[in-house]
Amino acid sequence: MSTYYFLPTRNVFGEGAVNEAGALLGSLNVSRAMIVTDKFLAQSGMAASI
Repeated sequence: MSTYYFLPTRNVFGEGAVNEAGALLGSLNVSRAMIVTDKFLAQSGMAASI
């Protein structure tokens, strides 16, 4: 028996991507997101601002 999941995904990279996060999440009609970051971005507070 197989199980299938539909997981809408978007990968946004580059300068200004953090500014697009809210609108992108709204367009996907989701209540949670997984943010993948690195040590520098986590320590600088950028990941927390999303």
